[in-house]
Amino acid sequence: MKKLNAGSGGARLRHSAVFILLLICIVISPASAQNVQRFADIGNLVLESGDTVYNCRIGYRTAGALNADSSNVIVYLTWFGGMSENLYSLMGSGRILDTTGRFVIMIDALGNGVSTSASHPNEKNAKAFAALSISDMAASQYILLAEHLGFRKIHAVMGGSMGSMQALQWMVQYPGYAEKCIAYVPTPKPSVYDQLYWNLMLNVMQSGIDYGVPSKVYMKSVNLFNHLTGRTPDYFVEHTTQEQFDTILARSYREPSAVFTPQNQISQLKAMLRHDIYRYTGGKPITDFIGGNTLLIVSEQDHILHPSTSVKLAEETGCRLHLFDSDCGHLAVNCLMEETRMLIEDFLGQNRK
Repeated sequence: MKKLNAGSGGARLRHSAVFILLLICIVISPASAQNVQRFADIGNLVLESGDTVYNCRIGYRTAGALNADSSNVIVYLTWFGGMSENLYSLMGSGRILDTTGRFVIMIDALGNGVSTSASHPNEKNAKAFAALSISDMAASQYILLAEHLGFRKIHAVMGGSMGSMQALQWMVQYPGYAEKCIAYVPTPKPSVYDQLYWNLMLNVMQSGIDYGVPSKVYMKSVNLFNHLTGRTPDYFVEHTTQEQFDTILARSYREPSAVFTPQNQISQLKAMLRHDIYRYTGGKPITDFIGGNTLLIVSEQDHILHPSTSVKLAEETGCRLHLFDSDCGHLAVNCLMEETRMLIEDFLGQNRK
């Protein structure tokens, strides 16, 4: 578990001053003006591997309004390749998280191309990103929240897919900092099936890079495989026409993202392969960290993150578990947005002032 330096008194004052200015801007600006990409320079981040990410920069956005005692903060973490901009589109009435009476901070994970990433022009960071972990992502987020924004604790941390891994990591790495955790299509550690899936993608990309294959060529296979596993076979058979299939095939052969590049995909894939919250309990039972404070929303037909490890975690800890049985598979939350929203609202309760 990482030990973080509190920093000098002058640094804390500077951070507080910046945060006060941020709050003033939030109060006097319309809600729509909050959809602004913000950055915090958190200095050199020492990873659990011992490597260092130099001049580390973390991206984030905010939505809603902070209350007087800062008790309504919810931190929302990005999925594999996701960005805070994507999370912002899920904010508001009728969406996954209603911001009324809440202050939501959406954080770009290390390696997503927005926060400091393998694709950024800093050769000194190449070795570090080869060893990136979910724990390192959580550490960078903690520094942002505790040292730069001045929060001593938050009401909840949440995320889906890789975001769920970060959220669960928070509960064991910084126990008590977040009162509640919401993890949808989650995993506390990858199953053997998940590891096979991710290693397949990793092998395709790494082989393409090693043999000088144009990224547009090898990424076509990655794009198709991701599309295939996002939902169940029955979903595709029942909901996809031949014309739609032709479009899917054509769109898979596109230029790779200039932001979430193959390099960045590889670093986040490796981080997910290393993920295992049980390694961070210090020998204590997992029930010391996770229980009634955690909601798991699991898709029984998930073909990307097998549900078994999450169901086992719920059995071990007695945390709240909701199972979706949907042909939408890993994307069940997208298909069942209203039900998901209601589950989250019920779990968070009326902690609004």
